[in-house]
Amino acid sequence: MKYPQLEWLLGHSIIFKEICSKYDTQEAFKLLKCLLEEQVEVNEEGKTVPKDGKNLHSELLQNLSDPDATYREKYSGNVGYVANLVESFNEDSGVITHYDFKPNTYSDIRFCEDVIDALGEVPEVNILIDGAYYSYKMNQKAKKQGIMLKPGQLVGKH
Repeated sequence: MKYPQLEWLLGHSIIFKEICSKYDTQEAFKLLKCLLEEQVEVNEEGKTVPKDGKNLHSELLQNLSDPDATYREKYSGNVGYVANLVESFNEDSGVITHYDFKPNTYSDIRFCEDVIDALGEVPEVNILIDGAYYSYKMNQKAKKQGIMLKPGQLVGKH
């Protein structure tokens, strides 16, 4: 194995899991079990090795101290969460009227849909959005509710 310390740690983690199996209702044990099941395999020689990273998806356990954190490849690798803020404003002032905080695998389009759903049907309102929040389908949904989406210049592929 390329990283002998990792091989040692994985081997001891398997032993620890077996010894501590009577504590299987404890959160720490559940996390260890989850980590080992999702990210470790036994190779042809019977050695415990990490699974190939190309075969792991972003919703798998990334951090034992923060089990809800996720991994997303956007603007280089990001581990953790993503926030979405909605600001209402006029010529004089602005105020944040909506916020959301999700694992970072939550897409911009889904954030946009959440805001449209939260607003419901409204008298005509314009929403200025980053292009990543825009899609034809989302625009049609918004129009049915009296909402006009106004995307920036860069619109994603949706």
